[in-house]
Amino acid sequence: MIEIINRQKKRLGNNLLRQGVKKILKSLGISSGSVSLVFCGRGFIRQLNRKAFGCDNPTDVIAFPLADRYDDSIGEVIVCVPEAVAAAPEYGHTWQEELWLYIIHGILHLLGYKDGTKKERARMEKKQNALLTLITLKRYQG
Repeated sequence: MIEIINRQKKRLGNNLLRQGVKKILKSLGISSGSVSLVFCGRGFIRQLNRKAFGCDNPTDVIAFPLADRYDDSIGEVIVCVPEAVAAAPEYGHTWQEELWLYIIHGILHLLGYKDGTKKERARMEKKQNALLTLITLKRYQG
């Protein structure tokens, strides 16, 4: 099951999001389990970032793996839509592509991918770009 919670004003295509996330999970070898996606604004993610990590600033995405705590839940991905809208032009993406990048990044964190070292980041970016290409049908390079 893919749960989508939209806590911000921009309209998102829930069916398209569900289809894309199912495609991503299938590509990663995940055939069961639920994922929650929360789309929010800067205030909400800033507050969450402060409570969870002690960082008093907004961020693009936060992932909370829950597989240890709940049998069928892989976890929750919180995505800041205004951050995607603001960052997209800098990277030559549409805001929707940037949003998919954040979703993919969060899902990879749920599955144990890390980006703390240069080697971990390179591995994660390679997988992100492949999955982003799968979703958008455009080629991405890290």
